[in-house]
Amino acid sequence: MDGHSLKLGLTYIRNNAICKVFREAEYIEKLGSGFITLFKSYEKRGLRPPQVIEGENFIKCILPRPLFSDKPTKTDEDTKKIMDLFEVAEEISIFDVMKSLCLSRPTAGRRIVELVNQGFLESVGQGRTTRYRKVI
Repeated sequence: MDGHSLKLGLTYIRNNAICKVFREAEYIEKLGSGFITLFKSYEKRGLRPPQVIEGENFIKCILPRPLFSDKPTKTDEDTKKIMDLFEVAEEISIFDVMKSLCLSRPTAGRRIVELVNQGFLESVGQGRTTRYRKVI
């Protein structure tokens, strides 16, 4: 079973004893509903989706968290402006970022690389024809 199946609430009991205790304590509403809620809440907040790693006798869920700071920084403002570009386009280029945010090429490149490294954007193509898409 993969992360996509879990998004749909498709799961199976891995430990009957623990499941029975959780059901009796009313911690379980319906099997699999927790994963549906989890993935929807991350999507609603615009966060990277949780990473699910499943083994034969275990399941590991890595929950990405937003970056917090005391006050918004110039980088945070630029990040929001870059992500706002996807309101009007499915793909953007470094030139689009330079033009829209009035940034130099190196600064625009750093901001885009930060978003790629954080998992918000993915690159398509190479060199001058590189475009960036929002990760869904």
